[in-house]
Amino acid sequence: AGWAVPGTTVCPQGYYAPAELGAMANCTKCWRGSYSAAVGTMDISTCTACPANTDSEPGDTVIADCRCNVGYTGAGAYDCAACSPGTYKDTNGSATCTSCPYSTYTTLTAATLASDCLACPANTIAPVGSDELLDCVCAPGYNGTNGAECDMCPAGQYKTYNGTGPCTRCALDTYSTVPGANASDTCITCPGVTSTWLEGQDELVDCKCNKGYTGPNGGAACVACAGGTYKDAIGSATCTNCSEGTYSATTGLTASSDCTDCPTNYWSDAGKTVVGECFEIFFTTAEIGQSMPLAGGTNTLTVTLVININAPAAQSTAFSITGLTGAVASGTVPLSAVSGGNSGEVLFGSTASFSSDTLTLVLDSGQTMAKDTEYIFSFDVVNPSAAQSAPSISIQAVGRISTAQMAMSNPTAATVRSVASGNIPLNVFLPEWNSQSIIQSMPLAGGSNTITVTFQPNVDIVGGSKVSVVGLTGSQTSSTSSLSITNQSPSGIFGTVGVWTQGSGRVVLTVDSAGLTKGSDYVFSFTVQNGATASTAKSPTLWATIEAGSTDAPIAATALTTTDSTLHGVASGTLPFLTLVPAFSTRAVGQSYPAVGGETVITATLTANADLLTGSAVSITGLTGSQTSSGSVAVSSSGHFSASGTWDQSTGTMSFSSLADLPITGYVVSFTLTNAVSEQASPSVSVLGAVECGSDDAPILQQAMVKPGSTVLGHPGGGDPMYAMVPTFEIKSLAQSSPIAYADSNITVTLQGNIDLYPDNSSVITLSGLTSLEPTTSPVLLHNDTTRGTFSDGTTPGYASWSASSLFLTVAPGEVFAAYVPYTFSFEVHNPSNIQDAPAISAAATGTAAYLAQTTTSTNAALLGTAGWAVPGKIVCGKGRYAPAEGGSTALCTLCWRGSYSAAVGTMDISTCTACPANTDSEPGDTVIADCRCNVGYTGAGAYDCAACSPGTYKDTNGSATCVACGRGKYSTDTAAVLEAQCLSCPLYTDAPVGSDEKTDCICNAGYTGADGFQCTECPVGTYKPLNGSAACTLCAIAQYSGAVAATDAATCQDCPAGSSAPEGSDVITDCKCNLGYTSMSDGTVCTACPAGTFKPTTGVGECTACVPGKYSESVAAFSISTCLDCPANTYAPVSSGARTDCTCNAGYIGDDGTACVACPTGSWKAFTGEGVCTACAAGKYSVQPAAVSQSYCQNCAQYADSPEGSSSGDMCICQLGYYGPGTGPCTPCEQGHFCALGQKGACTANSDAPAMSPYQANCTCNAGFTVPVLDGPCETCPANTYKEVSGNQSCSTCPANSVSLHDASASRLYCACSPGYYGDLGGPCTQCPAGSWCSRGQQNACPPFTESAAGSDEQTDCHAMAGYSCASGETCNLCAVDNYCPGGPPPNIFPCPEGEQAPQGMSAESQCVAASGECDDANAEKLFGGACRCRGGFWGDVPAGDPCVVCTAGSYCPGGNVRASCTAHSSSAAGSAFAASCQCDPGYYFDAASQCVECESGKWCFGGAANSCPQNTGSSPGAVSQEGCSPLRGHCAPPGMPYVEGEAGTWCDEFGAVNQCSEGFTSPVGSWSEANCSAIVATPAPAVNKSNTTELSRSAGEACGTGSCTVGFYRQQCADGGECVPCTTPVLSNAVWTSAGVPFDADQCQWECSDGFVQQSAGSCIQGAVNGTAANETAVEEELPNPEEPVVTPIILAAIMAGGGGGGVGS
Repeated sequence: AGWAVPGTTVCPQGYYAPAELGAMANCTKCWRGSYSAAVGTMDISTCTACPANTDSEPGDTVIADCRCNVGYTGAGAYDCAACSPGTYKDTNGSATCTSCPYSTYTTLTAATLASDCLACPANTIAPVGSDELLDCVCAPGYNGTNGAECDMCPAGQYKTYNGTGPCTRCALDTYSTVPGANASDTCITCPGVTSTWLEGQDELVDCKCNKGYTGPNGGAACVACAGGTYKDAIGSATCTNCSEGTYSATTGLTASSDCTDCPTNYWSDAGKTVVGECFEIFFTTAEIGQSMPLAGGTNTLTVTLVININAPAAQSTAFSITGLTGAVASGTVPLSAVSGGNSGEVLFGSTASFSSDTLTLVLDSGQTMAKDTEYIFSFDVVNPSAAQSAPSISIQAVGRISTAQMAMSNPTAATVRSVASGNIPLNVFLPEWNSQSIIQSMPLAGGSNTITVTFQPNVDIVGGSKVSVVGLTGSQTSSTSSLSITNQSPSGIFGTVGVWTQGSGRVVLTVDSAGLTKGSDYVFSFTVQNGATASTAKSPTLWATIEAGSTDAPIAATALTTTDSTLHGVASGTLPFLTLVPAFSTRAVGQSYPAVGGETVITATLTANADLLTGSAVSITGLTGSQTSSGSVAVSSSGHFSASGTWDQSTGTMSFSSLADLPITGYVVSFTLTNAVSEQASPSVSVLGAVECGSDDAPILQQAMVKPGSTVLGHPGGGDPMYAMVPTFEIKSLAQSSPIAYADSNITVTLQGNIDLYPDNSSVITLSGLTSLEPTTSPVLLHNDTTRGTFSDGTTPGYASWSASSLFLTVAPGEVFAAYVPYTFSFEVHNPSNIQDAPAISAAATGTAAYLAQTTTSTNAALLGTAGWAVPGKIVCGKGRYAPAEGGSTALCTLCWRGSYSAAVGTMDISTCTACPANTDSEPGDTVIADCRCNVGYTGAGAYDCAACSPGTYKDTNGSATCVACGRGKYSTDTAAVLEAQCLSCPLYTDAPVGSDEKTDCICNAGYTGADGFQCTECPVGTYKPLNGSAACTLCAIAQYSGAVAATDAATCQDCPAGSSAPEGSDVITDCKCNLGYTSMSDGTVCTACPAGTFKPTTGVGECTACVPGKYSESVAAFSISTCLDCPANTYAPVSSGARTDCTCNAGYIGDDGTACVACPTGSWKAFTGEGVCTACAAGKYSVQPAAVSQSYCQNCAQYADSPEGSSSGDMCICQLGYYGPGTGPCTPCEQGHFCALGQKGACTANSDAPAMSPYQANCTCNAGFTVPVLDGPCETCPANTYKEVSGNQSCSTCPANSVSLHDASASRLYCACSPGYYGDLGGPCTQCPAGSWCSRGQQNACPPFTESAAGSDEQTDCHAMAGYSCASGETCNLCAVDNYCPGGPPPNIFPCPEGEQAPQGMSAESQCVAASGECDDANAEKLFGGACRCRGGFWGDVPAGDPCVVCTAGSYCPGGNVRASCTAHSSSAAGSAFAASCQCDPGYYFDAASQCVECESGKWCFGGAANSCPQNTGSSPGAVSQEGCSPLRGHCAPPGMPYVEGEAGTWCDEFGAVNQCSEGFTSPVGSWSEANCSAIVATPAPAVNKSNTTELSRSAGEACGTGSCTVGFYRQQCADGGECVPCTTPVLSNAVWTSAGVPFDADQCQWECSDGFVQQSAGSCIQGAVNGTAANETAVEEELPNPEEPVVTPIILAAIMAGGGGGGVGS
């Protein structure tokens, strides 16, 4: 109602009138995102909001106007749903959501923009509508992780599908040059007879010629190895000749074992093709001689050998010398050099083995016994102990190179060691004594005894031999190697000394170089000391060892004859070692004076029990305590003994000697000594001596002496020797009358002694220590003397003398200071001016007896009211003075101190002196306050008006003067400074202005830098600073250096030498390093430009790099390899070529230098570079190879054919005579593994083989890896842990130490692989893994950084953390984290510090954790050297700015402060790292020479920053992170930890190197890599019994007589006929000679040839000249002349070849 009124207006639908505007409000549209159907409303609430996820235009009226928002889809209103991840919608409305396009994705719900769809990482793809990053997968040809950028497959690999899988390597024998390949057909098959080592090869040159073929890599021009050669590895290497002693006609051989061994005792040169080229082996010289014919001695046998071939150690050759009958040697015998012997001992490794009578010599590894070369060596044996005649000795070579047994020759007979024919080996003679005797010189016990021996030998005894006397036991002479030998006859025949052994009583003499002659008498003497006790005679023997090397020839011990006579009164005294002991029967002793320190006379009476010989010694001992110093002392003895004796103070021993021989009677001896310094009882005294006997006297038995016990000077027992008493005062008291300083005082004394003092001995009593007292009279008057006249001053009785604080009382003449009588007297003194405590006063006496000095006593009665002041010398101060405390107990009585005043008197207390007011002073004795003036350090009018000097000033005088300012370069922070010294010098290298009052006024001088107020550091070398202040030093510019320290001028920076430069701040001339393209031998010198043909891409020391062969460069100072230009086609230039004309034609090409060259045509070759012509292939050869580089490309015509010179194809070869089959061809040789005769062919037994064209069953020998353990038995496999590398019938060899072979039938030592914990090449030697590494699969690997391991470790997890580091075992360790300690070892190996304690990074013990300092607010901050707080190592943050210290993030390191540095590329660190060294290379990377982490190359694996080589027979891709990343070569396998070896037959090795067995009934070749290589075993007929696969040829099974070949022209009979070698008779020879022994060895069938100038007419018959062009051993066929173009073969020749006869070969 009312709306119809004109002028009334209301708002329509979709509008409202805001109420706050009242009746005139404008109609306003409902807001965007709302609607309203109301009319005339003035309330905004009528605008209804659209439902969620919808929107509308302003003013919309109904809910249907609400449409779906961007990012949402549906009909609208309540039907809008969010776009799902992988889609978006960028408009409002009901449109559907749009899917993200191909290779994009979004994870957003309700995405609103196309840009919300994010692009996948590089090289990945994703389907339309992808909703997460993981939908982005690697595209074909790329690999990696879903959702991350993918890497392109490298050349040699491909990937055909999308996803995360790895790239697939091109199969073996294929290659691909295409990176990022997405199909397998990019892998190209290798051409011709080529193959690859590994899968995944990336260029054509990885295709290498197969085994048995040779030629350049990458092409189809690989040709088979010619006969007599082989090639055992793929690649471009040339074929190798079959080794000496082998031959082969087969082409394309793949191993040395394919070459056939010559027959036993026969040999050949290298590269031979037929058995007829094998010749017999024998010694041309084999001689043996000896050096020693004496029984039991070392005998040096000298051997001279010459052989007719080169005998290398590789042929396992040994030489046996047998028949050394009676010789004795250890199992291993050293060999010695012989002058001119051509190092014969080195040939055999300087050792041989000896067993029974045989010496076995084995050639040392790497040695060769050269053909026709004389080798001489010697070895030692020990001769038998009995005589014998010389035996027969022979020698034989055994092994791959062998000879028949042959007798050794002897040298021309000669006399050696007086033995006829003594040089003939093992001719032995027995040495003995003809006569021998002994006598002695002294029968007294302990005396020197000279022994004399006489003897005669039955053989010459050479110098250096030993002669011994044994059985002289009981001597006191210690064992010695220098016993003097005397009385020799002839003189000097035993030198000057012998060796004496005390225990066995043996003396050993060494014969002089002149030697001893058989049948001659020899005499010698030696002196030893007899035993200490009586002894019966001994029965010694004489024996000898004659010098003969390491073991001497003995002369058996023989009893010495003796003489029985009286000597020195001893019955039978001449018998060796019969002795008697001498002694004294009378022995009395006494003394004359007992007081300490006095002289006393010692008197002794002695009677001996035997004669004393002249010079015999007597000693009285035990007189201890005497003060008489050691030395000579006079002796009184009536001339019987020496006038003086030797006194030893320490032992109290007096020694003297007899002057003549003294018979048995009594003798009196006296001497004077000084008594002990202190009292003592008489000691025990004894007497002893020695009878003169030469160097060692006979001891006289020591016995106790008898004492008198008499009294002397009133002391009972004073007559006993060395009794001593001390004279002392029994009473010694003193007292004084006054203690006051400056006063007089009276001293009263009382004395009483314990021994009389007499004036005739100048006896004086002394009172000393009367310090600071002075007598009032001189001499000193004695008062109250109760016995006046007893003492004097030395002149007048009743007086005493005074000197140096001492009173001297002299006993007056005619008086005695009697013992035990008291004496009292007094005397006056003047007291000193200082106080003092009572001094220590002592009493002493000299004269008749020396009284010991004793401290006197005194009364403690009070004096002047104070106890103790009556003690003499105690002094105190008077009134008005005090004793300063600093003066101590002797302080001077002093006025009150300066700075005080006092009116008090009569006190000794310093407190009565009153101090002046603060900061003032006065003179001593001042009495009023007005006398107090300003102190030093203060200024003003005085008394209470004194102010302190301010900082920077001082005042060093009292009074009103002003303060003085500190000088320049000094400062003072003190207030009231009193000395100029308080002005402190600025720190080193700083300065400050006058009057400076704080340390920071001191700033750095020019040339120095640092903070104000601290010592400045000199600008280091390479810098300068021109101004004062704290500024940093300036670096020298680039290409300059400076060695000056504290430089102040930029002019100190010098320019680098020409051609070099240096970085900023360089400090030595050696920082100047050569520029690119320049070189020098050392840094800091002038660098010269690289010459043409070279370049240098680096700076610094280093040679210019030569352009590689095939390139040249004409540029000077080149610094890039790009300046090295390729030579023209088919040319070659040597290294460092500097001109195009250095490019010369390659081998196989011709042309001018510097131009392109053309290939030699087929049928020719050129082996040298440069200009020249091609050489045609020789007749009998052909070549299909253009540009052939050697004659080896000229192949022999196949199947024994011939061809003209320069033949260019095999079609030009014409077939020669064949070996089996029709005589007209085809020319078929006898195949390997067979033996062919008379046109027939037989097969070798299992596991044995024979070379092609073998004529006999005897040519079948065991294959490599097989041996024959039983004579004529089958070939059996070498067991595990053994191997056999060559075909033949040798035994299997044991694998080297610490290696094993897991294969049966191992055909190579290379199957012997090092055990875990050892490393080395396949085949050994194997070395124990050292500490700090681990060894697996034969490879030594370094432990990861900062870990260690024990020796012999075999797993990476054996590597444990070092102290100060932590990690899991086998992983790279990090420095121990901050606030932890790491003791090392296996986990757990990191422990937190105790609560409240901290530790820097890298600590190893809990003791290194210390309490947090608390100096900084932040617990992880610290103060260094008193500076500001900063973050400690392992944390970072700006502490001064208020930032906290946060732990250093992983991948970086923080040395402290606000510094955080990132690790270099491909390296990382643990959180909390403080050092750059904490950054370790990521797995798959290693540190290069520049300490940068670079990716691991192929063939290696990298962990912990170190690169380790892959084990043998494995390879790896770049970036391998562990040994498991090294994949085995195809066909190689091994158990865990063992090196990979080629898989054995019947097995196959999978891609992981695991061994898999072929199914039952199936087998496979060696080195198989797939089950597809296993094929069914084909049954073959049983072969004929092989009777010839033993180490020597034998006749037949069960026959053991006469084995081995005979010499040329002989064959061995059958056993029934004796088995001896007899002459060949078939055929009968005419004008012909034998060339071999029987073939086979037990057949009358020796090879032969016509003599020179003769040709064959029939079998064994030759005629002079040639017949129809035939040669030796050919038969002329007159019935039909052959076509000269075709070879001629006759039945006779064929029969001779097939039967093994006629050995001259067939010509064409």
